[in-house]
Amino acid sequence: MPFKVEREAINDKFLDRRVKMLPCQKEQVISLYNRGASIRGIARMYNVDKRLIQFIIFPERHKKNLQDRKDRGGSSIYYDKENHTKQMREHRRYKHEVLHGITIKYVKCPIKFIQMANKDGYVLEYRLIMANQLGRPLLNTECVHHIDHNPTNNDITNLMLFATNKDHKVYEAGGIVQPLWQP
Repeated sequence: MPFKVEREAINDKFLDRRVKMLPCQKEQVISLYNRGASIRGIARMYNVDKRLIQFIIFPERHKKNLQDRKDRGGSSIYYDKENHTKQMREHRRYKHEVLHGITIKYVKCPIKFIQMANKDGYVLEYRLIMANQLGRPLLNTECVHHIDHNPTNNDITNLMLFATNKDHKVYEAGGIVQPLWQP
């Protein structure tokens, strides 16, 4: 990630990654729950935690939670924003400069693969290269492997794609796992 983030307004609700669920999705959650779906099943379907689903279905629980937190002396946010921002900048600088002697490169994510981007709109370069090769965004569970174990060598002939990190670790340990893609 770069040190400075270009400030661009995100006018499209579907591209704004700060919002976990859109209003239309919240309506679908309530509808699914009323039709008999479990809270756990709905949470899995939308890839969020059960607590968020409970707060959507039972808004009074969310209000009570906020009130309890306020009574304990907490705020509506879980962390000190200034301190968090400072720590994140230091962490990004550390990752950008040197991580075990290797520079890790983040690049601005194109709109076509925005699902892969972090909240700042950046993605690891080798994941973007693999997504371009496949013509689709990578899933969060998919793992890109560097054949020569050099993360700065992002040539497509040096990359392999595994379905999960577990498959990647089994392959690294000498097990027989078929990658999703290899050169």
